[in-house]
Amino acid sequence: LCLLREDSKRGVYVEGCREEVISNPEEAFVIFEQGSRNRHVAETAMNRESSRSHCVFMLSIQSRRIDGE
Repeated sequence: LCLLREDSKRGVYVEGCREEVISNPEEAFVIFEQGSRNRHVAETAMNRESSRSHCVFMLSIQSRRIDGE
């Protein structure tokens, strides 16, 4: 079970989740696909493919100039 938390320095975060450092959109998509595969679905009386989990995908983007400034 992951808990949603808030911290004055970190902001809102999900306790127990991992953090990845990436350098391009392709790497972000690979991480997103991994998370999607880890989700579980199960049948309920109302819906045959009801989601039994949620996925939180947060991006924190930092940028810098290529010339080093």
